[in-house]
Amino acid sequence: LLTLIDAGDGLSDSSRGAIIETLKHQNFTTILQGRLPSGDEIEVAHKTGSLSGVKNDVGLVYGPTVTYAIAFMSRGQDDPDEVADRMSRVSRWVYDALSGQ
Repeated sequence: LLTLIDAGDGLSDSSRGAIIETLKHQNFTTILQGRLPSGDEIEVAHKTGSLSGVKNDVGLVYGPTVTYAIAFMSRGQDDPDEVADRMSRVSRWVYDALSGQ
């Protein structure tokens, strides 16, 4: 779904832009973008979700040399904050691998 939104499939340019801009203004930024390099002109359009024992973050990462969709979903975790920290580490690893860093 994220890649379809990014490509604008079935959306007007204004609708696509509105969706992406809304996702870029997420208040909770510790998972997908929490460990991404600062100052690299990286933008993240994402949506988080959490309940008791659950942490989720799905989105699009726009870097200077790479754009990709990524999703993290967990459930039944004893320590959701630890899971969120691990997700942020994996997010950085994915960014480094795809951007050649």
